[in-house]
Amino acid sequence: MMFGIHTMPALVLYWSKDPLLRVSAVADVLSRDRYRQISRYFHLTDSEQFIPRGQPGHDPLFKIRPAIDQVLKSCQTYYSPGVAVSIDEAMIPFQGRLHFKQYIKNKPHPWGVKVWCCCDPSNGYMLDFCFYTGKKEAPMPNGLGHHVVMTVGSRFLDKHHHFYFDNYFISVRLAKDLLNRSTYSCATTRQNRKDWPRDLKTKIGKGECHMRQVGNIVATFWNDKRPISLISTNACPEMGTAMRRTKEGPQQKNIPMPVLYYNSNMAGVDLNDQLRTYYPVGRKSMKWWRCCFWYLFEVALLNAFLLYKSMPRPPGSKPMDHFQFHLSIARVLCEGGAKRRQAPGLAARNQATHRCVRMPGRKKQCFQCRKKDTKTDGGRRPETVFGCCLCNTHLCNELCFAEFHASFL
Repeated sequence: MMFGIHTMPALVLYWSKDPLLRVSAVADVLSRDRYRQISRYFHLTDSEQFIPRGQPGHDPLFKIRPAIDQVLKSCQTYYSPGVAVSIDEAMIPFQGRLHFKQYIKNKPHPWGVKVWCCCDPSNGYMLDFCFYTGKKEAPMPNGLGHHVVMTVGSRFLDKHHHFYFDNYFISVRLAKDLLNRSTYSCATTRQNRKDWPRDLKTKIGKGECHMRQVGNIVATFWNDKRPISLISTNACPEMGTAMRRTKEGPQQKNIPMPVLYYNSNMAGVDLNDQLRTYYPVGRKSMKWWRCCFWYLFEVALLNAFLLYKSMPRPPGSKPMDHFQFHLSIARVLCEGGAKRRQAPGLAARNQATHRCVRMPGRKKQCFQCRKKDTKTDGGRRPETVFGCCLCNTHLCNELCFAEFHASFL
């Protein structure tokens, strides 16, 4: 977590001997070699139980399945959204080899693992998500977009929620199916979609708006800076007003109601992505499942912060901001774990019990001189037969003896 607060160009700099580079919040809690050892053997599942690709029972997300199940359960349990729900895709950056890696043009990270997300547009809370692992063998008679919306938003059907999504998912068939499940929708669309009105495919002048309605389904074609097409079931075919910035200053402008609703409630997934990138967790990896794990960790951390903000508190009390909350979680985790040992056999005891005596056996390098990278005129590290009898550590003189014990007493 501290990697997101203190960003370094190289991992080893967190343990640098240069005081301007060294991050004590990382180096004092965990040594560099210990971190590398834990990172090397870190796994979420038993790899021996993995079923190879192409065999029955194969799970492409086997390596992170426990984390997915736990985070998804928490997302679905502790929060209830408002009326609006936004559905969109998010990308987990990854450029290594992976058979379900995707490419989406114009994304900040075009290559990576695609995740279908369902978020609350008011704050960016992750309500539900589903990893895309490639084409399914099961038939999808209504297309992938229809399947994703009905799957990711399944918990909010039949509850009169309003779904907002983009032109990748929308179809007239989807709008009708959602209406049959007491769920409203609003989405941009493409004019070549099936059942789009033919008379709305012609060019119109700037500022013009044409609308058509069949039952509760409203088709809107509006030319603002560029032509925009929408299909909605939660808005009347009417014009509203909104403040827009112009060269002459803020002015009121007539905007179709479906466009107003869409602009106000579509950016839930984008807001979640934005908040997550403020303090990212983990480091880059060539293993796809680690990138996905850090993504799940960030989602859980952000959801925890949004739940904290939504909690009632006494009048006049000020809640922590995102940075303070992130830092408080990191501090609790650091204090709850074991502190890094400064030296073998080191014990924080009374100063009077530490004495400089002649150590048994042959002479060894002074621990403090090695720590300060001190060398003799011949270029060798100082060696001594003296040291602390309690710490069982070789120290060459009284100065090294005092500096060594002052660091932990």
